[in-house]
Amino acid sequence: MEVVFYEKPRCATNTRQCRLLETAGHTVVMRNVLSEPWTAERAEPLLIRRPLMEIGTARIAGFDLRRLRELIGLEAPESAGGLEGCTRVPGA
Repeated sequence: MEVVFYEKPRCATNTRQCRLLETAGHTVVMRNVLSEPWTAERAEPLLIRRPLMEIGTARIAGFDLRRLRELIGLEAPESAGGLEGCTRVPGA
């Protein structure tokens, strides 16, 4: 399945999420959430829960494993923990 994935560049968590989708056999089309032409109705990119994903006609804000399981059958291994929050160390 094709997944359009709006990421924040250099985000380690988004990179892990994308890798999980690709490993599961999905085609990931990466888009930069910071350079997307957002309108007032589409919101400020740094305030949007990331990643944003479009899968067919479905849209998801955040890496919601339950929703991804329903839509594309994605199963995350136990070792893939921490796929929801930012892994960046404050001040780094």
